[in-house]
Amino acid sequence: MGPAHRRKWPLLTPPPTDVVVELTQTNNFHIEKTLNAFGSEKEIISLKNAGHPFKLDPIELEVAKHVLQETKSLRFDEFIKLVYSTYPVVTQPKGSYLNLVQLAKDYKSKSVLFA
Repeated sequence: MGPAHRRKWPLLTPPPTDVVVELTQTNNFHIEKTLNAFGSEKEIISLKNAGHPFKLDPIELEVAKHVLQETKSLRFDEFIKLVYSTYPVVTQPKGSYLNLVQLAKDYKSKSVLFA
């Protein structure tokens, strides 16, 4: 997987099978099939080697920390609602790929206009 700022992620949440395929291709993740509290199947994704040197550049690290801080108390439905309310999701056609770098530039230029 390339640097996060260069990836183009599909609009909305990719189907779980796509996530699993993407993660298994890196060979860095373990996917455990288990049951949730209601008895339905779920998959838990974890790093195979927790000590693996996963490197983010300083900006990616700052963004990741901010996102974790802002979303750590959200329930799943609240988290999804937040994701679906973001500029990249609401401004792009359903099913399209998101060029997050370009969309961030667009958002920033429009934010300056309305500030």
